[in-house]
Amino acid sequence: MSLNGKVITLSALEGRIEEVRQKLDACVERITDLQRERTILGGELRGLIGARDLSVDSDSPVTTNGAKPKPKAAIVAYLRNHPGVTSSDVVNALIDQVDTKASDVRRNLHTTLYDLRQEGRVIRTGKKLRVPG
Repeated sequence: MSLNGKVITLSALEGRIEEVRQKLDACVERITDLQRERTILGGELRGLIGARDLSVDSDSPVTTNGAKPKPKAAIVAYLRNHPGVTSSDVVNALIDQVDTKASDVRRNLHTTLYDLRQEGRVIRTGKKLRVPG
């Protein structure tokens, strides 16, 4: 038998196939390990984010020290207290209550909501929004 113009025996070909199979198995094992590590790190990140968001008062998006919160913290706090609202509801509720230098606060809040959904910190089901967990 020839492979790429070289003569190769059946046993050599079987040996090479076995080497490739072992390398593939090692890659699958490594992928599994990395996925497990990603899951663990994601849990730790969610814990840190949750701890950071606890600095926001539960009844109001205003922080406990009286300052206006940043948009992400305000949105997460609002959705914890008002799950199932639409993005427009969130924006309308927070438009005058966040600390931002954006010239278009409404657009900034909608963009921040989108970013939080991409990060997995906000989940949208239909038009309804909620915080996971």
